[in-house]
Amino acid sequence: MGARSRRARTKASGLRPCGSSETGRSLSGYAEPGSTPAQQYEAMWERIIESFTAHRPLWIASFEAFLQAEHYPELRRHLSRGQVEGRRGLVAILVGVEEDAVGDDTARTLGSVQMALMSGVVTQWLLDPEQAPSAAEVVAGLRAIVAGLGAEAR
Repeated sequence: MGARSRRARTKASGLRPCGSSETGRSLSGYAEPGSTPAQQYEAMWERIIESFTAHRPLWIASFEAFLQAEHYPELRRHLSRGQVEGRRGLVAILVGVEEDAVGDDTARTLGSVQMALMSGVVTQWLLDPEQAPSAAEVVAGLRAIVAGLGAEAR
């Protein structure tokens, strides 16, 4: 895995590297061996949420950059490219494959939804951590959405 892939995945996941193992190559890297995919996903969210507090200035700076991108086209292009890489990196983590193996459609669908979920959760944590969802609540909310979609979601 190249340094660029690690950076994109790290940026996308909100985790800071502390050796290459911190970001994990798949969901299984976030939880105990033998845990279910749901437990792994929740453990990943626990790490992401921890980063909202541990690296709050970084997250705030990201939001400030998004606002500035409205006025600076080159910054907008740079951030947009980062989102594209981030989507692919998120999918690679979620499905446990190398980024090069992630198809464009999957990056656009699964990666975009995961990124949107992360953006919303980080916004809540930055504005009001006391009312923001926990990792378990994020997973429970997703389960409720899938249940509401019924058989169509399966």
